[in-house]
Amino acid sequence: MIPPFRLYATSLTKPRLNILFLGRDLFSCLNLKILHDASDVWESIHVVTTPDKRVGRRGKDLSVSPLKQVAKKFNLPMSFVPGDHQEWNIPHQFQSLSPANAIITASFGHAVPTSVLDYFVPSLRLNVHPSMLPKYRGAAPIQRAIADGLSLTGVSVLQMEDVALHGFDSGPMWAQKTVAIPPNAYYRDLESLLAYEGAHLLVNTLRNRLHIQPITQNHALASKARLVTKRTATINWGTMDASMLHRLHRAISHQRPLQTVIRETNVSLNLLDISPTDNEMPISELDGTLTEPGDATYIPSREFIVVRCSDNTLIRVHVLQLENRRALHAKEWWNGIRPNWLSDNRILQLGHSPNVGTRKANAHPDKVQSG
Repeated sequence: MIPPFRLYATSLTKPRLNILFLGRDLFSCLNLKILHDASDVWESIHVVTTPDKRVGRRGKDLSVSPLKQVAKKFNLPMSFVPGDHQEWNIPHQFQSLSPANAIITASFGHAVPTSVLDYFVPSLRLNVHPSMLPKYRGAAPIQRAIADGLSLTGVSVLQMEDVALHGFDSGPMWAQKTVAIPPNAYYRDLESLLAYEGAHLLVNTLRNRLHIQPITQNHALASKARLVTKRTATINWGTMDASMLHRLHRAISHQRPLQTVIRETNVSLNLLDISPTDNEMPISELDGTLTEPGDATYIPSREFIVVRCSDNTLIRVHVLQLENRRALHAKEWWNGIRPNWLSDNRILQLGHSPNVGTRKANAHPDKVQSG
């Protein structure tokens, strides 16, 4: 960890800043709100975010950047990233190098082109990143920290550089702070906590920027946190224990549900609400019915489905969803499954069969990472 500030003597004055703020999601929203409250550090704020986009089946739903809503609330001017943001022309007031202009990103989701960064002095092109860099560079550091079972993570304020040099999130660090991860935290819980800490760290950095000496990252210690994909969410019952599955669920369920298949079929099954059984239901209580990882059965007295994972552990499933069907609670879902999916009228087998050549291919699903 580096100290939040490293002081040195200076006679420079500090102008209020004209800030170009780039972001898109809830993490960037809280950063913008706290930055907006710190009116002593800025003269103006111009927001750049992603445009509205049609999503869902036949494009019937409109996805709107949460940051757009915050910018509208504060009556801030806005512009949007074009389809090819490499050709993006920044607002004219930022198209000259000035010590009063700054570019700040927080969970923007795009690489800022060097042609844009070159309009800003290096010390005023800052990114708020929710990890203890150089660990977890990339787009999913919060997810990775939860999935890996960390008890501590943090936030970093770093200088943006050309990604061709050392990749994403590799520039000098201006400030950093460790943050404890609450027990059993879900992504949204940790996102809010890190956004709050990161925003205050950013404001503090801007207020004290003339007295900070940035520190070069140790690139040899870097690790990546790539985008969460369908493969990330695919369960391998033979290699993932209950604790690992619960951590993964807490890390990525806001983006993707954990997914498996009904064995010997091509039917996908999403597990929307799961929890570990801890020690309340040892495998011995099931009378040997769950003989291998992926075996599942319904427990009527408790109204959940229990699935055997690796290392003789069990996971409870409370809400499930078949492909292209609505989500159902365990009791309703179990009562509606096809009889031919059950073995001995009681056991449902989940996951790919080792006999169809898919278990080996899925033995090492990608880690929860981003780019």
